[in-house]
Amino acid sequence: MISNSLKILYLLAYALILKSSSFSNFNSKFKDIAFKSSKISLEKAFEIGINDALARDYNMLNQVLGEDCSWDTPIGKYTNIEDINREISDIGSFLRDSKFSVIGIKKLQNGSEDNFLIEWIASGTWPLPWSPRLIIEGKTEMKQDKGKEKIVTMKDSWENGIFWGILRHLLPGFWDIWGQFCSPQAERYPFKVLNKRNAYQIWETTPKLAVKATKIDRTNSRKTRMAYIIPNFCFTANITTSGRKPEEYFTTSPIEAQISPIIETSNVTDPETGSSELVRTRANKITWSLQVPTFSGIDENDMPPLQGKNY
Repeated sequence: MISNSLKILYLLAYALILKSSSFSNFNSKFKDIAFKSSKISLEKAFEIGINDALARDYNMLNQVLGEDCSWDTPIGKYTNIEDINREISDIGSFLRDSKFSVIGIKKLQNGSEDNFLIEWIASGTWPLPWSPRLIIEGKTEMKQDKGKEKIVTMKDSWENGIFWGILRHLLPGFWDIWGQFCSPQAERYPFKVLNKRNAYQIWETTPKLAVKATKIDRTNSRKTRMAYIIPNFCFTANITTSGRKPEEYFTTSPIEAQISPIIETSNVTDPETGSSELVRTRANKITWSLQVPTFSGIDENDMPPLQGKNY
């Protein structure tokens, strides 16, 4: 997790930027259910506990962690649950819209049933004018006291290290400056380049949710460039970006587009003779894949319904 020393690092980085350029509350439905007596999995309880602690609610996390639980992270070590709670709540106060999502859990290959490895992704918005999203992908090795069913030791590792995991999000992009910070900086999920050639790269990305939209292009012409119409129609309502109370929203990148040729068939009736014939026409099916922001998590069951105020 992020320690208080990060705040000092942030202030120094922000000062350099000025000189050179002169986890929200996770509304847990399990909050009032005791972890031991419920059927919540370990990883889900841990995820809920972290998100609740970001909003200064330590009930669930205290049920998951032991009182003397130690947490060894790349930037600090904490030896009891009070220090852990304090540090997580400080992160929630410092970063806006923070979110912690568990993406996988497995038993360690050492024959022990009480040692686990949890993979996770954590995110939050830096308090900067261009609202960059901090996204860290990591793993936590934990040991559980089977007698008390609580975690007693944890050790974190980050996929990209401290520098790349944190500082790469601070500097604004070209289009942020060009657009005078009129929209939040688009967040990008962590990825690894597995292979690359002159014309393409193969990426391995963190598990994520995506919204897929399709449209049939019957113009069958490159001049229309139908695949470019996103993001022009992806908003379902007006968004206030200026004034006394601008609305907060998230942008993601990249947008994936796939164009597939299809053949449509239809019956065409001759108005004079009344006879009909089967006509085949060429068309293109365009499929867009839009990444869901990390703030929404990766559990599709937590998504808002496909209608109403929050959609």
